[in-house]
Amino acid sequence: MTAWSYATLRGVDPPLMDAIASRSIATILEFAPLDLANTAWSYATLQLLDEPLLSAIACASLRTMGAPGFTAQALANIAWAYANVRLHDGPLLNAIAEASIARISQCKAQDLANLSWSFAALSLRHTPLLASIAESSIKQISQFTGQGLSNSVWAFATIGCFDEPLLDAIAAAAMSLSLHHQELSNMAWAFA
Repeated sequence: MTAWSYATLRGVDPPLMDAIASRSIATILEFAPLDLANTAWSYATLQLLDEPLLSAIACASLRTMGAPGFTAQALANIAWAYANVRLHDGPLLNAIAEASIARISQCKAQDLANLSWSFAALSLRHTPLLASIAESSIKQISQFTGQGLSNSVWAFATIGCFDEPLLDAIAAAAMSLSLHHQELSNMAWAFA
């Protein structure tokens, strides 16, 4: 919880974060799925690439990913964290993809946008996951924020997955939102 609080406040205290990482590694098997996701998110938000900690989170996540407490949001947040620090852990990301497909009906719009952005940021094209994300995104398109739409269309374009029904849905939804300049430029690039 301390790491999450510091990340939320955007505060970095290197000795404290090192101590949290060390203690987290020692007790990682006691972490609930939400603890794993929040810890990964915290370090990634602070741009702290602590490879031993992230390796421990990956191992613990792989051991517990089938547990009911491992929510779609936790999966998306872990994927986002690894992408945000540009850490490519193939086994973890493949497991996240498979688990996300199984839980796709539990994904909220932000989870879908985060998953697609994460895989694209790491240049990973997991076709079954992308197909599931596209189908679920279309159903929830009215729930997406401008950033979610922008990140999603950027992700699909970046990895060369042109799902026409999804792109049409994103374009239609974007017309009804007031988008920021970065969202507009991302969309223009993706649709070019």
